[in-house]
Amino acid sequence: MSNALLIRLLSYGVSELGLLTFIRILAYGVSQVPAALLVEHYWHKRKMLWNLFGALNRLGPSLLILSLFLPKDYSLSFALVVSFLSQFAGGVAGVAATDVLADIIPVGGISILLLKG
Repeated sequence: MSNALLIRLLSYGVSELGLLTFIRILAYGVSQVPAALLVEHYWHKRKMLWNLFGALNRLGPSLLILSLFLPKDYSLSFALVVSFLSQFAGGVAGVAATDVLADIIPVGGISILLLKG
């Protein structure tokens, strides 16, 4: 949806969208190591990290509408920064969510489910 906004209203082309996609993939990849360290350090607050960074991840695409009010020179930079921060937050939220859910599911239950399937 955010890419459709950028294409239609800001006349972004293939090169700008390719750069945005690259930044999003880079941000998610870069977020994995700091996320693991953050979740390990704040182990007792994993659910709060999941909720906080998940909210930031969902807020990012909503902020892209603000690029309509910026000059064309700054709108791409704004979109890149917002996309990077949003995807980085999504990576941290994903690691925190996985860690929380891994504690909920018993290890014995997984092996039994895998053997039945």
